Amino acid sequence: MHKLISPSRRAAWVAAAILMLALPAQAGPPVATDDPEPPELSRWEINSALAGTPVHGGGDAALPVVDANYGAAPGFQHHIQPPMRYVHSAEGTHSASATW
Repeated sequence: MHKLISPSRRAAWVAAAILMLALPAQAGPPVATDDPEPPELSRWEINSALAGTPVHGGGDAALPVVDANYGAAPGFQHHIQPPMRYVHSAEGTHSASATW
């Protein structure tokens, strides 16, 4: 006894197979990974972003997130990423910090 597969069920199986074969997405800076290529010799690459987490009555932010790279030699870069942070608590207190 041979049973036919409905078109909607077949479409679901095809979609599932395509999703399983999909490659992971590739992203560029600013992300939580290093840059895959250093900048060209004697060139700068500067990336910036704003990142924060709002919380009821307060929040936390990295202002700004700056990532600077300098092409010091072929295939080599100097990397600078100063961590700066701002926090506003629910009690109304504020604090800011920078670490070098």
